[in-house]
Amino acid sequence: MTEESPSGSAWSALAVAILENSADAILAVTLGGAILSWNRGAEQIFGYTAAEMIGRPGTELFPQSRANEDADLIARLLSGEPITHFESQRIRKDGAIIDVSVTLSPVRDETGRIVAVSKIIRDITERLRLLEQVATQRRLLERQRSNERFSTLFRFSPVPIVMTSIDEGRVLEVNDAFLRQLGIAREQVVGRTSVELRIYGDTAVRRALVERLLRDGHIRDHELVLPRSSGSALTLSLSSDLIETDEGTCILSTLVDVTERRQAEAHVHHLAHYDALTDLPNRRLLHDRIGQAQAASSRDDSHGAVLFLDLDNFKSLNDTKGHLAGDQLLIEAAQRIRSNVRTGDTVGRLGGDEFLVLLEGLSPVQADAAEQAAAVGEKLRRILAMSYEVGGSQFTCTASVGVALFRGQSAELETLLRHADVAMYRAKSAGRNALRFFDPTTQKVLDERAALTHYSVAQQ
Repeated sequence: MTEESPSGSAWSALAVAILENSADAILAVTLGGAILSWNRGAEQIFGYTAAEMIGRPGTELFPQSRANEDADLIARLLSGEPITHFESQRIRKDGAIIDVSVTLSPVRDETGRIVAVSKIIRDITERLRLLEQVATQRRLLERQRSNERFSTLFRFSPVPIVMTSIDEGRVLEVNDAFLRQLGIAREQVVGRTSVELRIYGDTAVRRALVERLLRDGHIRDHELVLPRSSGSALTLSLSSDLIETDEGTCILSTLVDVTERRQAEAHVHHLAHYDALTDLPNRRLLHDRIGQAQAASSRDDSHGAVLFLDLDNFKSLNDTKGHLAGDQLLIEAAQRIRSNVRTGDTVGRLGGDEFLVLLEGLSPVQADAAEQAAAVGEKLRRILAMSYEVGGSQFTCTASVGVALFRGQSAELETLLRHADVAMYRAKSAGRNALRFFDPTTQKVLDERAALTHYSVAQQ
């Protein structure tokens, strides 16, 4: 027995039944977008009856942001582009926005000309909600895994790491390396602010760093000094980034110990600018200090002076007792000079048995400034002439002192040093253990004052 195929009328009835009972909205629209047909699925999805919608523009179902979408889709369909499962949004009668999948097909007449458009619209709101729910769960799971990986890396990293709040620098978390480096316990730091921990000497420093971090997104190699529990200090290189956590945006900072590097740099700098034997400023640093003193003298209109001291019979000690004894005497002489000048004055060693003293802030009156410099020079000459104990023996070593006054940039640095050197040799020529000024007029005035003082004392 063979099945009979449905007649034409039966096919039509079947098509109508499928159309009317489909859960999807199936409708036909004119090429201008006016609705021609509206099935029960459309009524269920959009909430409008066929009577309410037939003849009305289909754009009434579109959100304002998609007002031009219908015309665009029809134009693309007419150009031959297939429109299938196009995801979009529509508006229900109650005003709710729903997510839809749209498929468009051309409706042709007996000549093959496109005269209308068939639309199948499926409500995918629930499907997208479930997909988003799954995606959210996946993201949460991934975040949890990521947090676990971050927590592991954070805790066991050999580099000290600290997490702080943006507003007041409150420590939220630190790793074990941070605690080891500073020699403290976790409870001593977590929960406390940067002010309480005295991380920054001035709160303005941290405020400026945070502003830079928020502007640039990171900070690299900012140095700060932190105290260890032992009392020693650490020089640390700080690098910070902004990170997002469950608590909000925080600052994640790594700290690299550069203490030894900075100490090594400081040692190299000290070797380059200080005498290895006496630890006094060397010629290079003295030149810099004299230049600064000349600039200061120009600003406050004061005098300064350079005193050139040479130990008179140092060579005989070296020849008879050896260089070790000579070094001992030089160290003792340096200590005597340094102990008998003002705090703001500079004492340096030029080399061998030559020392230099830089006096600043002397009187604006040249004669008075000369007298002040002479008083210091004479005091040093007397101190240096006192007996030294070298290698268990007593040794006397006097000094010849040459003085050159300056006021502002009146003389080039090398010229000023040469003048002091010339004055020192004049002192040696005068019999050693003496003080002489480079300027003969200044020397004459001082000699006359000294003679007058001696005469007044004698008269008394």
